[in-house]
Amino acid sequence: MSLITSCPACGTMFRVVPDQLKISEGWVRCGHCSEVFDASKHLSDESVLVEPELAQQATRPTDLPTSPAEMLTRPAEIEEEKEPEEPPRPTPAQRGATESSDPSDFYGEDSHVLLVGSVSKTLAPGYRVGWLAGGRWHDQILRLKYSHTLACPTLPGMAVAEFLASGGYDRHLRRLRAALAANVERYRECIATEFPDGTRVSAPRGGFVLWVELPPGVDALQLHDQALRRRIVVAPGPLFSARQRFTNFIRISAGAPWSERIADGLRTLGRLAARE
Repeated sequence: MSLITSCPACGTMFRVVPDQLKISEGWVRCGHCSEVFDASKHLSDESVLVEPELAQQATRPTDLPTSPAEMLTRPAEIEEEKEPEEPPRPTPAQRGATESSDPSDFYGEDSHVLLVGSVSKTLAPGYRVGWLAGGRWHDQILRLKYSHTLACPTLPGMAVAEFLASGGYDRHLRRLRAALAANVERYRECIATEFPDGTRVSAPRGGFVLWVELPPGVDALQLHDQALRRRIVVAPGPLFSARQRFTNFIRISAGAPWSERIADGLRTLGRLAARE
């Protein structure tokens, strides 16, 4: 048999066993709001003695220390039920991971792999939302993060998380990849037609950046300056070398949707390269 009592602070009802009340002299601690009170003075008016089936309908029972003094001095020692710990991730060798495996395959107790992601290049840089799976360094990374930025942008983070979980992000990426692939081909065709003979352009398998090798003698830095005066932006090759190499290379972004304005800019850039 059990007794039903209610917390005078929050009104939560839960069951107690008479023998336990005798041991604690009637004192209990509410598992909902942590209020300490004499349960014998707050028994339910509707039913004092209840069958076990009815007692199960009440709120979860509270663990009872042996005395009121012990309850007030060591509440932290009352352990809550813990969820079972997940087993450690197997190492890549144990899972037979290959180059095509998911990055999470490389996590484990002894792994040195960190997975970093962001939506800055795929959705919008203004969202300022990204993620980091730190593996064995998760706790240290969390402390360092809190020491630099106390809080994250909660609302954008929740919106992006919902977008990821719903499958919308995957659909968006499929459309984006197709659009960028079409862009890259249009840019490459225009460069092949409008740039001087001897020009070579990369054929990337992903992304939206083209690496253009101009004929020998073309100075990428001078070409950059002349293009900038005409409001055309390219990245000269020496920017990507610590030894001032790639002096006749430029990088062109094909991320902007194809338009006549883009075509005019590439034609102008081709004429400037031919004069060099």
